Amino acid sequence: MNNLQLDKIALPGEIGVDGYVPQSQFQDTAVTESKKKLGRPKVVALQPLDLSSSSAIWDNAKKYRNAKGYYFCQLFDHFSRKCYSRMEHVLIWERIHGCEVPSDCCIHHRDLDPGNNNAENLLCIPIVLHLELHVRLRNARKTTSQLEFQVERQRITQQYERISAEIRDLWGIMADLRWSQT
Repeated sequence: MNNLQLDKIALPGEIGVDGYVPQSQFQDTAVTESKKKLGRPKVVALQPLDLSSSSAIWDNAKKYRNAKGYYFCQLFDHFSRKCYSRMEHVLIWERIHGCEVPSDCCIHHRDLDPGNNNAENLLCIPIVLHLELHVRLRNARKTTSQLEFQVERQRITQQYERISAEIRDLWGIMADLRWSQT
C-alpha cells in the first residue's frame, strides 16, 4: 500500500477492512504503510478539518457523556494533531439557528435533563438570566411537590424565555445603533 487516497476519515479506533483507515469527503488524507506490520497505519492529513457547527464532520464524531450528564462530540484533526470537543446541545442549537451561540449566552435545557438534546428542549438565554432561572427553580423544587414543581418549572421557564427574547431584541437594537454611529 503506497500513499493511498482513501474513502472515509478514521474515527477513533476504526480501521477499514483492508487494514487502512478510510478518508472522508471532508478531509483529504493519505495513509502510508509503516515498516512494522502491527499497529495502526499512519494517517497524514492534507488539510485541516472544517470545525464549524454546520459541518457534517460532527455527525461522525465520537460521542461521550460526562459525569453531569452532558453529551460531547469529539474529533481528532490529523492535520493539526489536536483533539476537538464540543457540547452536543450547543452544536444542535447552532445548526438549527444557523449562527453561533452569543458569547454572553448559554443553552438551557427546558426539562432540566442534560441528556435530552431535542431541538424543542433547547433555549438560548443570557448567562445572567440562566443563573437566576436556576436559583428560582431550585427554590421551587424545595417548596413544592414533584408534580407541582413540574408545572412551576414550565411557568418559570416560559417567563424567562420571554425576558430573554426581550433582552436579545434590545441587544439587537443597541448593536444597530452602534453600527449606524460608525
